[in-house]
Amino acid sequence: MEITLTQNMKVVSAIPSTIGGGVAVMGTGISLKYVHRLFIIVNYEDGGAGDAVALYRDTDVGGGTADAGLIVNNVKLWTNADIATSDTLVRQADNTFHLFDDSNLNQMAVFDVDPVTLGLTANNVEYDCIAVGFPALSVFSTASATYVAFTRYPQATPPSIIEN
Repeated sequence: MEITLTQNMKVVSAIPSTIGGGVAVMGTGISLKYVHRLFIIVNYEDGGAGDAVALYRDTDVGGGTADAGLIVNNVKLWTNADIATSDTLVRQADNTFHLFDDSNLNQMAVFDVDPVTLGLTANNVEYDCIAVGFPALSVFSTASATYVAFTRYPQATPPSIIEN
């Protein structure tokens, strides 16, 4: 089987390059209905404070489900503490978030999400949407994020993941 970016994956901008203002920055919500595996790539340039990035689950790409919130099951995580000098990703303990340090360096975190790990709502409805976000992005920090989704059904034009 040939693997191509355009037929086997969807690439979506989750958070465009954003300079923090000390407020929450939420990424675009996406549906994982047609996704086999999701990688969330977060780029971060520290402004001197260090910030946390977290993963949020929901049943709707627009958000707002009453019992939605942080994902509760840990996912695989890799980081690079200085992308200017190395391209090596270092495996970290599985987690639902990552705390970038205050080293004033350009850093990266990569989350590996199996859609099954999102779990069920209190009414046994499957969470099938996810978003990445910063609870409070520091004033001088800059961040961006990208979703790379391996689709369940490779085709010339894979189905949208930004719609329910």
